[in-house]
Amino acid sequence: MLRFSAPVYVPLISFYSLLSYIAMVWVTWSAAQAIAETIIGSGRLNTRSIDGQLVRLTLRLIAVFVALGIIIEGASRLGLPAYSVLTGLGIGGVAVALAARESLANVMGAFIVMIEKPFRVGHWIRVGDIEGTVEDIGFRSMRLRTFYDSLVTVPSSTILESTVDNMGERRYRQVKTTLALTYDTPPARLSQFIEAVRGLIETHPASLKGTYHVVLHDFGESSLDVLLSFFLDVPDRSSELQQREDILMRILECADRLGVSFAFPTRLIRFAQEDKPDDLAAARTG
Repeated sequence: MLRFSAPVYVPLISFYSLLSYIAMVWVTWSAAQAIAETIIGSGRLNTRSIDGQLVRLTLRLIAVFVALGIIIEGASRLGLPAYSVLTGLGIGGVAVALAARESLANVMGAFIVMIEKPFRVGHWIRVGDIEGTVEDIGFRSMRLRTFYDSLVTVPSSTILESTVDNMGERRYRQVKTTLALTYDTPPARLSQFIEAVRGLIETHPASLKGTYHVVLHDFGESSLDVLLSFFLDVPDRSSELQQREDILMRILECADRLGVSFAFPTRLIRFAQEDKPDDLAAARTG
């Protein structure tokens, strides 16, 4: 049995207590992470979804407060005044906040996004000039997969300060275009074509009834411009493209059946022929 004198025994006990409190802090943090992953797994949540990240963030915050309590209690047991420990933590926290303002802004932005949930993983959104599908939502940033297959990382603070247009939350999807017809189209045939397109939109199974517009809208530089605007009642981008193609193909068939031709930009250029000096002299003498 080892025996230590007081000058050796007291520091050893203090060191052992310090290691014990450090271990308790580590166990608290690890337990919070394990509980978060268990909740996400049992709830069938996407590991990178907003709900999953919110569960992680909440448990991490709880772990931080519990760890602070352990640190204060440990400092008190080791003979350090709790007031001094809190003051030191406060000063250290201010120093860290000043040194990592951008990181804290990103964390706060991510927290607000997780609470408000303006979008989710898989949504098609626009953030400023960036457009794509949300692939990942983290504490510091969000990742968007653009339609040309690049991966863009957007800081959470940028999302908080920008206008986010969530295209994935649209109830209906608008299709708006101009049908340019040639100027030699007779008025009666133009009216028949417009009525035929209206009937096509009205009877199509994917169109939203009563909200479409098919009208002669303008006299273009080289065409009669017919405005075509309608909404599709479809669940996603893929269905939107398929139904849009189907309607446009039917419009082409309708135009072919009625003998209506589509115009293309044309320019008629007239060249003024300059008179030659000999011709001018002959004209004067004549």
